[in-house]
Amino acid sequence: MSTPYYEDEHVQLWHGDFRDILPRLDIHPDLVVTDPPYGETSLDWDRWPDGWPSLLQHLPRTSPRNIHRNHRPHPPRPPQTHPLPRLRQTTTPQPETKLLRPMPQTRQRTPQTPNTQTGSSMTRRPHLLDAYSGAGGATKGYQRAGFHVTGIDIKPQPHYCGDDFHQTDAITFIREHGHTFDAIHASPPCQDHSVLGSVTGREHGTAHLLADTRAALKLTRRPWVIENVIGAPMRPDFRLCGCMFNLPGLRRVRLFETSWNGFSLIPPCYHTGHAVTVAGHGAQGNEYRDGAAPTQNDRRRAMGIDWMNRDELAQAIPPHFTEYIGVFLMAALQERAA
Repeated sequence: MSTPYYEDEHVQLWHGDFRDILPRLDIHPDLVVTDPPYGETSLDWDRWPDGWPSLLQHLPRTSPRNIHRNHRPHPPRPPQTHPLPRLRQTTTPQPETKLLRPMPQTRQRTPQTPNTQTGSSMTRRPHLLDAYSGAGGATKGYQRAGFHVTGIDIKPQPHYCGDDFHQTDAITFIREHGHTFDAIHASPPCQDHSVLGSVTGREHGTAHLLADTRAALKLTRRPWVIENVIGAPMRPDFRLCGCMFNLPGLRRVRLFETSWNGFSLIPPCYHTGHAVTVAGHGAQGNEYRDGAAPTQNDRRRAMGIDWMNRDELAQAIPPHFTEYIGVFLMAALQERAA
């Protein structure tokens, strides 16, 4: 191939095996970023390309120190100006569980918000509304990130862990009271968007709630976050999985769409060992290859949650996820207050 597949004033794209194309290009890169196949599946294209590191090292101005490979991921981090708080251990850590390396321990700076009664500024914990809260998996993470959290759910939640709770319709509450909060998180029902739902063909009649919730959130003019599963019609500003936080065995990917178009360079999933499934109503019964089925304690440990029953746990968000998102949300509030 003698010409680029695509070219504009900023980028050139070449189609083919880079080991064949690169020697023919007269380039002198300062940095090389690669994402080679890992060779971990039976797919035809997933074959480790032998010899590519030595080829790159012979490029002018390139050394092994500035060849960056997308390989085994490290825990995701937000921007350096807003470091994560020290992440907590999972509830009942096992000796073999490798926890995240502690982040620099800094005090969270709460944004100054106008006092509508006096017109002055006040410093306090920002108030966050957790819509479709369940028993509070997302709530717990936002509390760790520095928020005062009020949960709302259409069903009673006797095990809810937040600061306040209202049993009511989420969209109606957002429309009537959402503007009184500093920020809002919403997790509309995911069953009609999930892979399992598409396989079974069973509809729960809740697919419209995601779009209806987004419309209600936009009317509040407050920073917001929507969480859902792969397959949901949403923009995945953040895609998080249990492996990114060293939650033991948890394979649970969740997408997060944000009002401020959040962004973070997060490595892909990397799983080893047995997977712990936490889905449906918790009665998976799936066995490991060695015949040992995961217990309720295994699932609680994998989720980093110790206060929920089986059904509550199956619908929950790991607190580690929203503690991470909460740092970005806190930064968005600080920018609004500046």
